[in-house]
Amino acid sequence: MKKWKFVRLPVEVYEKLKELGGGEEKAFHEVITELLEKASAKEGLDPIMFDKASWYSFKLVTTVTFLKAYVQLGLKDKVKEQLEMVKYVCNQIKERYGVETKEIYEVAVQYANDGDKESMILLNEITKAVIKYIFMKLVGLKVSV
Repeated sequence: MKKWKFVRLPVEVYEKLKELGGGEEKAFHEVITELLEKASAKEGLDPIMFDKASWYSFKLVTTVTFLKAYVQLGLKDKVKEQLEMVKYVCNQIKERYGVETKEIYEVAVQYANDGDKESMILLNEITKAVIKYIFMKLVGLKVSV
């Protein structure tokens, strides 16, 4: 005989479980078990996809890091070139992964103009978020910005 535990769920989670059950009279524990099995099996996830996503993440971090270095060193010509590189990499990420990157470029321009610590911190946070969104998209999770 199975032992059971009761779990309190937010209404949104309850409704999502009903939806995932496909309208069938499927018990929630069956839906949850299926989801856990899929997650642990990592069905359909190709290591090459992760390699490419890692590459674009690396490119983004590198271009942003060089931009920050050029701003701190006061190399205005290099800053201008690097801003174009940030824009280029952001466009690649948007095209390949469907992740919105407009905000990175906007904050990069702001940081290039003011060199402000707050702008730099915001640029770091947005860059980190975009990388997270790339990998979330890769595994089929919804991305809401």
